[in-house]
Amino acid sequence: MIRVHVFDGETHKPLAGAGVSLISGPYRLTGPPLASEIEANERSQSAIGTTNSDGEALVTGTFSSTSGYQNPNGSVSLHRGWLVVRAAGYGGVTVPVRHEPMPRPLVLEMKEVPVSIGLFRTQEGRSMRRDGQ
Repeated sequence: MIRVHVFDGETHKPLAGAGVSLISGPYRLTGPPLASEIEANERSQSAIGTTNSDGEALVTGTFSSTSGYQNPNGSVSLHRGWLVVRAAGYGGVTVPVRHEPMPRPLVLEMKEVPVSIGLFRTQEGRSMRRDGQ
């Protein structure tokens, strides 16, 4: 399970109502998924959630593991899962759950993998005056 905490990048306050999708990879080895890959994966939606008033959403996904009979510990391929986060008035973001695999015993011990994501307001969502008017 992945606990995603989404917050306003300027105020650091929790963002309620942000959409969180977990899409699977692997993708190109040199960078993030392409827009067409994101759209195709979001249609199949391996997991989706919406942040609560604390800016948190729980999403569940399935990840491959290198563990087996001869290597019972191994690692979990969290780097092959990508989080797509969007909120009204804010720019969206697509980030890997982790940049590298994590040891399987650690993932099992943690029970939830935390991911924090800050979003910044788009020009349309931002007040043009310093006093917020």
